[in-house]
Amino acid sequence: MKIKMKPGHLYKNAASAKKSLKERSLILMAGFLMAASCTTGGKLSQSAPSWFTLLEEGPGDNCRIVKTSAFGISEDEARKKAVKQGVAKILRICKAEKLYQNPDDKAMLAKMIETLTEETEQPLQESLISLYREESLPAEEGAFYYGAFCLKPGVEKSLKELLMEQYYGTDSLLGPYLEAAAACEEKGQLYSGAEQLLQTAVLTLNMEGPLTREAAQSFIDRSALLLNRIQVQMATFPKMALADRKIGAAYLSCKTDSHGVPGVEFLVRYQGRKRDGSSGQFERRLVSNNTGIVEFFHPFVPFVGASPVIFTGGSRQIHSDISMLENAKLDVSQIKAWLDSASFSEEIMVESSAKITSIGIVILQNDMAGKSLNRDDTAESLRDSLKQAGYDVKILDLAPGEIAANTETDFLRKAGAVYRSSQRILFGMAGLRDFEERGRSVRVETAGWIKLADRNSGEIILNIQESNSVESRKGNQAISTSFHELGKAFAQDIIHSLE
Repeated sequence: MKIKMKPGHLYKNAASAKKSLKERSLILMAGFLMAASCTTGGKLSQSAPSWFTLLEEGPGDNCRIVKTSAFGISEDEARKKAVKQGVAKILRICKAEKLYQNPDDKAMLAKMIETLTEETEQPLQESLISLYREESLPAEEGAFYYGAFCLKPGVEKSLKELLMEQYYGTDSLLGPYLEAAAACEEKGQLYSGAEQLLQTAVLTLNMEGPLTREAAQSFIDRSALLLNRIQVQMATFPKMALADRKIGAAYLSCKTDSHGVPGVEFLVRYQGRKRDGSSGQFERRLVSNNTGIVEFFHPFVPFVGASPVIFTGGSRQIHSDISMLENAKLDVSQIKAWLDSASFSEEIMVESSAKITSIGIVILQNDMAGKSLNRDDTAESLRDSLKQAGYDVKILDLAPGEIAANTETDFLRKAGAVYRSSQRILFGMAGLRDFEERGRSVRVETAGWIKLADRNSGEIILNIQESNSVESRKGNQAISTSFHELGKAFAQDIIHSLE
């Protein structure tokens, strides 16, 4: 006879131990009859063990007792039959019959429960099912098996988790993602691990099998746990800057406890200068380094005033996955809460630096045939207008013909090498476009372009085109006046753009 015992509650309450001898005899007789006819397939045993007969099924203080018994031609067969009956009873109690309707799933659960009756380490968690007590009794034609199992609180949830692990924990498609997530977590790359789990959730939704939504939600929850271990703070941010001047770097810190978290992604949106010189919105991807620090070096801000800078936690992939999962009515609130906590909205107050920046001017004037006029009317008028507005400007002692004789890049390199005192170069071409005699007067039209460039970087800060026409009694006077007015127009455009 084989007997195994584990601690537990034999009785639902102490009152059952105080029954009279007659009452207890009736109970024992009823128990024997039930064991013989109902639980052993009709085979008559000498008697069921007293502990089995007296043990009450149902919820107790710490667990719910489930009894099962069977007859077989061998002890092993009797045990397997009893376990099969026990599995059916457990699924019925946990309302999981529909969930475990696949025979393979039932067989998997039966095999795991059967191992509880063997001299091996129990594979099921204590929170799921444990062996309470068992006993085998030999008989002439075989053996009887009597067993009792303890269902711990939360067994319903555990049965679902067991099935999800069976279908999705070892799936060939999901496996690499789950392995990558585990490897990332072990290395402290929590953000990368969370990304892998979110992608696993998305893939799970498109799979065939039980509990796809529940499995996907479990991966989402695991992802949220990793993300919420990361603390993101704005360590340094430049609040003030001068227009078109170097701006101090912004630093974000990503850490868990005292360790930096690498690989955390952000999208930063900021103002900058487009190719045509106008202000535009730009976006850049940022990633924390091995020490968990995110660096952002803001490019020159072109215009004065408040310049917003927005840091959004998470990559485009994460936001895309969240959107898909949320549309599928899954709970991504914990992840969204972390992304909100990892996002920052800042602004830089930009002041004009134009008036404290030295500017060198060189402008080529041409006649209608494109020949140089060897005059500086436009440059002088531009210089005088800017000086009057408080700018630090001068005309460079550089032949204007150099503008036409070189490429823009070569010209700026040459001008920058010769005139190091000027931080910016204002260069351009102005030409006579029309000359028309009208009786005693002459109408003259001039037009041209100018560009403002940074001497060191060669970056074009402004690109302006203007035209002008005047009428005068004298031709030379009309030409000079028209070029002067063109210079004034250029100056007003520059002042308006820089301030």
